[in-house]
Amino acid sequence: MEFQSVLSAVYSIFILASLFGNSMIIHIIRTNNSMKTTTNYLILNQACGDLYRTLVELINIAFRSMGNKWFGGFLGLITCKLFLANLFLPTIFSVWILAVIAVDRFYAVTRTMRTSPLSQHLKKIVFTLWIWSLASSADVLIKGSMKRTGDHFVCHLEHIFEQWKLFYSITVTLNLFLPLVTTAFLYGIICSKLWSREVPGEGTNQNRRQAEAIKTARKVTLMMITLVALYLLCFFPFYIGITLKFFGYVHINPNKLASSLLLVAFAYSGINPFVYFIYGRNFRNGFKNHCRNFCKRSRVDVAVYHFRAKNIELQEIPSSLKTTTSHEWFYVISSTDEGYSLHFIQQVVVWRNAVADFTCKFFLTSLFVSGFLSSTKFIIEACVKKHNTSYYCDLETPLKRGGKLNAYRMVFKIFLPLFVIIIL
Repeated sequence: MEFQSVLSAVYSIFILASLFGNSMIIHIIRTNNSMKTTTNYLILNQACGDLYRTLVELINIAFRSMGNKWFGGFLGLITCKLFLANLFLPTIFSVWILAVIAVDRFYAVTRTMRTSPLSQHLKKIVFTLWIWSLASSADVLIKGSMKRTGDHFVCHLEHIFEQWKLFYSITVTLNLFLPLVTTAFLYGIICSKLWSREVPGEGTNQNRRQAEAIKTARKVTLMMITLVALYLLCFFPFYIGITLKFFGYVHINPNKLASSLLLVAFAYSGINPFVYFIYGRNFRNGFKNHCRNFCKRSRVDVAVYHFRAKNIELQEIPSSLKTTTSHEWFYVISSTDEGYSLHFIQQVVVWRNAVADFTCKFFLTSLFVSGFLSSTKFIIEACVKKHNTSYYCDLETPLKRGGKLNAYRMVFKIFLPLFVIIIL
């Protein structure tokens, strides 16, 4: 029971890390125009494959927690076949996408004056990888079946392992050793090319640009080699254990050893997006920018500008304030001991709908709490207005009609309290 609790906790960490990290990688590449390169699009597809694998693993965990029980009938058979095939599909795609990224880096480093053929046929190549992954899982899809044990059905691969020795050998050769050997060979050539080049010293702008390009290429290469090493570290224990079981050399305890091997293999999907954040400056900056934007959405920055009480017309917003940010500004008026204060409050996004109007009125009214009538006036007249392509909470209309504002304040801050005291 203790082992299962620890296993579930570690699985939860890797699942959350995979969902967050891979989603962030996809979002950063999609929203940053400078990162829309061939290599980054391949990384985006790798993140999609890892998310796919995470969702399949969630189903697998739920399935194993119920004792591998499945439901019978034709629908049960079809869903069992699809489930077993999907256990293989994203894993095969992950290793081949690493090989394709290695090919792209090979052309980028060794054929600098030529356009990579991958960039011209990127969609076709990615589509071909998915088709190949599906074709490699076709034997599982065809031969996968359920086994009846007692009063329920079981959907897993163990009862048909003996039939698949040839299939397993071919699959491991084509979808593990071939892409990994190809990847290792290409990165060997890339490293010899990059590290044999002398980095130009300080001098002309061209030398500085060339030195920066070499340093960037080396950093990207180290990042991708780290990912390949991570893949080997996570998947090799799993493949070695399954191979020994296939050919009858060892017996794997499904409750502990097999679960541990599956966990280590799954850890790849949770760890690899953070390798990009560690090595890739653009990914790191994109992550920081999105975190900063998220924090700005939940923060209201107030800058106070004083003006005389007898003149409550809106003052012109300083030009420095206009140019410091691209966000919209709205303003409220409140009383101080020295007079009145005009507050410029930054609001990042306001959606244009009835809820936005309602929220705008009551939010500004909560800031303007000097009296009942003046607050009612703001509830009625404050609204969301459009400026360019975005919306902001506006008080210009009620403030322009603020001639009676001082009278309202005097009545409800002085005479009303006195009247209540006299009555009491």
